[in-house]
Amino acid sequence: MKILLEKKKSNKNFEKKAKLATLRPKSKLKFGLKAKKYFSSSMDSSDGLSTTLNQLSRQSKHRFVILKIPGNSDLFEFAKLNKLNAYNLIFNGGEEFEIVFTSSPKNRTKITHLARKLKVPLIEIGYVTKGSGVAFLQNGKTYRIKDSGWQHFRS
Repeated sequence: MKILLEKKKSNKNFEKKAKLATLRPKSKLKFGLKAKKYFSSSMDSSDGLSTTLNQLSRQSKHRFVILKIPGNSDLFEFAKLNKLNAYNLIFNGGEEFEIVFTSSPKNRTKITHLARKLKVPLIEIGYVTKGSGVAFLQNGKTYRIKDSGWQHFRS
């Protein structure tokens, strides 16, 4: 969105991927419909990953612990080039239209097999535990991830 709306600089390959992801997102609907029986919860991340994770946490009354940031080197390069916070882009950007889901570890093999079959990349970013809220663990430190994505009907 930053490339489209704010004309931010990027390398051509990243620009093309980013524009396609926003203007012509690839639907993961088939995967979602086939894998839903293995999910314990799921939502799309169109309002931003921080919003999705916090909403799942509130609804499940569990804590979501993030261990891996779902961003590639191109995104971090883009953020650096434009003096933006990469973590803010990842957690609060929105418009990704990805399926964010939780599942029991016993279903991991089934979900992974189905994803490979349908050519849907999966990124395991963390785990669910007792407690509340969303936390990101990095280098032995814990950071709270606030719900800072898109807010509908903001006043």
